[in-house]
Amino acid sequence: MSLINDLSKSQLDQIIRRLRALENAAPMNNAAIGRSGLLVYDGGVITIENGGLDVTGSAKISGTLDVTGTITQTGTSTFTGTTNLNGPTHITGDTDVTGKLDVTGPMATKGTLSVEGVTTLKNDLNVNAGKKVNLGSISLESGGATGGQINLVGGALSSSASFGTLLVSTVLEVGGTTELKLSAPILTITSLPTTTQKPNLYVDANGRLYRSTAV
Repeated sequence: MSLINDLSKSQLDQIIRRLRALENAAPMNNAAIGRSGLLVYDGGVITIENGGLDVTGSAKISGTLDVTGTITQTGTSTFTGTTNLNGPTHITGDTDVTGKLDVTGPMATKGTLSVEGVTTLKNDLNVNAGKKVNLGSISLESGGATGGQINLVGGALSSSASFGTLLVSTVLEVGGTTELKLSAPILTITSLPTTTQKPNLYVDANGRLYRSTAV
């Protein structure tokens, strides 16, 4: 059965109804864009209010991405060009740096620092008073009554401009045999050869050692 138009009746009412439907329609509320894509040009802007942008594939930005709020990134991020971080940066997880790392400003390390490669120091190393630099069985101690101290195995060496150098319980060994031993106030020299010459060693009341020329 076919539709038969009444030629004696005007079609104006249908045209008005169709125009009214077009005026009130919102076709972008549920739209799909195919291979031809969507072009926004001449300063046009796409504004999203109280909604979101969901990208399942990829998003390519040739200009500038300006974000005022928060960026939440899950997964791997790859930055090929220069990356500038002008504000504070907080890193909670592990960070691996394969290339060169240059730090121009101050750097504070509050945790344990492990350096496994060769380290070159081109400026001063300042150690706070009472702290130590450990070199195996030798420790360098800063501060104290003598201004600093080198702790050795079996003794200590202290040095300062006011007190000079102090050796405590120092032993010099040659070929596994003790030859010179300083253990205040005793100086011991062992394994000395013998001679029939007259004594020529003199020590004054202040403990100063002289070679005597008296005969």
